Amino acid sequence: MRICLIAPMTSDLAIPGEIQEVANTFSEAGHMVRITPASRQGLRDAMYAGTFEMVWFAGHGGDEGFGLADGVWRPVDCGRWLAAVGAWSFVANACFSAEHVQTIQQIADVDIVATIAPAGVEDDTAADTALYLARALVETNSLAQATQRASAGGQLQYRYFPSGRMNSSAQRAAEEQEHQDVAALVKVFRGDPITGQPGLVATLNTLASKLDTLATAFDAYRASTEARLDALEKAQRTGGQVQMSPRVASLLMFLSVMMIVLMFWVIVRLGGA
Repeated sequence: MRICLIAPMTSDLAIPGEIQEVANTFSEAGHMVRITPASRQGLRDAMYAGTFEMVWFAGHGGDEGFGLADGVWRPVDCGRWLAAVGAWSFVANACFSAEHVQTIQQIADVDIVATIAPAGVEDDTAADTALYLARALVETNSLAQATQRASAGGQLQYRYFPSGRMNSSAQRAAEEQEHQDVAALVKVFRGDPITGQPGLVATLNTLASKLDTLATAFDAYRASTEARLDALEKAQRTGGQVQMSPRVASLLMFLSVMMIVLMFWVIVRLGGA
């Protein structure tokens, strides 16, 4: 999933750090993330950069819209921009953002997470909720479920506003399922950063390393055995006797046992996989 994170680069709030943590969370889960300055030029550059399935705004909000470094991002302009980049979800982590949901959704067919606190949202609450929401979204692949978790079941003043004005609910469900399937496939290959479960790539790399170790041990055993057989054949041709020292006998016995154990271990691991 392509995600555009919009925030002021300098602010009295903890927004830059908040956005960086959110970006790290999504990047570790395999999503493509772009951090965009909250300015008119930043929005323009992001729009020209391509499409984004999710857009995330963190900053000031008010009656007129969302605060930019050089003005106000009005709900009408926000809706047009979201439609232009093909967004299907929008997180408005700003004060009074719920007031603009209806206007935005009249223009862009997007699911929206917004704040509904009449007195605004405290800075620490906004920063913490952003990280909770990002982690929950990575785990559940559902913005509705993630909002429910991040808002402590609705106790915090964050709400999920589903879209559907242009698309039927069935089509929206199909699109969301497609995103979930892709995210699940990424987890299979890259692993789950939340649970720490290794992915297929890491598992295959580990198995390849162990097979290399087994191959090295086998080559050493084969070389030792061939050298011993050559010595026996040479002794037979010359009519002499080959004396095997206790050290050599012990080494051959040890290598034989190790080969049997290693081969049995590989067979068990491959059978379990």
